[in-house]
Amino acid sequence: MPAPGRAADPVVEERTITRILCPEELRLPVPPPVAVPDGAIVRGNREGLGFLGQRFSREALLADRLADAAGQCPEPTDAAPEVRR
Repeated sequence: MPAPGRAADPVVEERTITRILCPEELRLPVPPPVAVPDGAIVRGNREGLGFLGQRFSREALLADRLADAAGQCPEPTDAAPEVRR
């Protein structure tokens, strides 16, 4: 109890809660690769075919990154894990 004529010291409580959340876009399935139709013929010069190869490589890299990122997300049915400090 504080001394007479003196106010009690204020109580300050500080708490930090960290929740792991993921954007809903990461939960969406990545569309399957487009199949090459029967009879398709792709022709081009070295630069054009190199460009297409780079685009396919980039697409595969981005799909892998999305899958890796989605794998770090908690399941939607689970409560978001909390880290208290």
